[in-house]
Amino acid sequence: DQEKKKLLKLGITLGQGFQIHDDLLDVFSTSKEIGKPILSDLNESKKTLLVVKAYQSLRGKDKKELKKILRKNIKTYGDLQRFRKLIKIGRSDKYCVDKTLALLDEARAICSSLRMRSKSKKALMDFIQTMSIKTEILAH
Repeated sequence: DQEKKKLLKLGITLGQGFQIHDDLLDVFSTSKEIGKPILSDLNESKKTLLVVKAYQSLRGKDKKELKKILRKNIKTYGDLQRFRKLIKIGRSDKYCVDKTLALLDEARAICSSLRMRSKSKKALMDFIQTMSIKTEILAH
């Protein structure tokens, strides 16, 4: 029925937003802030949206440097620092923040349209709002 379809769409939308947010945290936070090692996605050379967008937008020397970092089996803190700069140069961080906020706006609209107990809806809306705030903080 319609409510099940909305819940499925909400789950997918929130999941995508959460994943992109997590990818941003992995690159731009500290281990202390997120409670897990940074560099994990970079060390595994994961092709996150952040990496894909950087690869698409970088040119010349910067693109070659990104490829070189991603190909290394063991990355250093210096690699992370340079990777962060390349992400900024390619503006993929801005793209990912904007994409996350758009997904959260979509999730908010879906949640608003659901027929559910107000307490449950409030909990979901609070979660979405918290993620939005944390994503905005990452943008700065």
